[in-house]
Amino acid sequence: MPRIHSLGWLSLMLLTGTLYASSNSVRLTSGEWPPYTSEHLPYDGIMSYIVTEVFSKQGIRVEYGYFPWKRSFRLAQYGEWDGSLGWTKNQQREKDFYFSEPLLNGHDVFFYLKDMPDKVFTWKDYSDLKGLKIGATLGYIYGPGFDKADLDGEINVLRFPSDADLIRNLYLGRLDLAVMDACVGHDLIELSYPTHSSLFGHTRKVVRNSSFRMILTRKKPENAGLMEKFNQGLASLRDDPVAFKMLSSVYARPCYSEYLSEGTNSG
Repeated sequence: MPRIHSLGWLSLMLLTGTLYASSNSVRLTSGEWPPYTSEHLPYDGIMSYIVTEVFSKQGIRVEYGYFPWKRSFRLAQYGEWDGSLGWTKNQQREKDFYFSEPLLNGHDVFFYLKDMPDKVFTWKDYSDLKGLKIGATLGYIYGPGFDKADLDGEINVLRFPSDADLIRNLYLGRLDLAVMDACVGHDLIELSYPTHSSLFGHTRKVVRNSSFRMILTRKKPENAGLMEKFNQGLASLRDDPVAFKMLSSVYARPCYSEYLSEGTNSG
């Protein structure tokens, strides 16, 4: 369901005594991807907070629509919505979208179900994953290594509508591995299986390090100027105390900080 957010919006209206026209609003698709985006989190998650705050300081209100991620992408791609957030950049997507500077960084890993409490799954290259059922999310890319192994048939990849579906099917034994952002996986496990979270593990080796960005459709020419304006505002957000506190709370979490140490490899 679409939700409208703009921090400080009410005070701004009281000061100006006017309502902004549609040209002073932006409609972005999103999805359930805690801790980054979720309609059940304060400020709709840390990534949504960053976007909302940058636009708010420029007098622009944000409307978020929550959909399955593949649909979120298509709605933005075809110009039915202005854009979306939480996407990584590649040449194919740049044909359809303007990309913001990075909002947050993340780390994709493999989650697995332990058959023993101290079980640790390790892998060196994609040949080690032959014969395993690997869950991935529709519409996502996981870097050239994973995508090539998938395309070449070196690994067996099954696609699902959401990361939550991956966790559920992993828990039910229908998957051997599930690839997703480390912090997203941990949050979904704690949300869905709080009393069984110790049954899940994840790899130390990273599938992909990535930068998450906001995208705006090229179907609307005015979005080029809007993105330039957004990136200028994003650069100044580092001085925002609420953003700093929220970012610090994310970066301090083990699911994030353990991948920042030197020597962590990606596939």
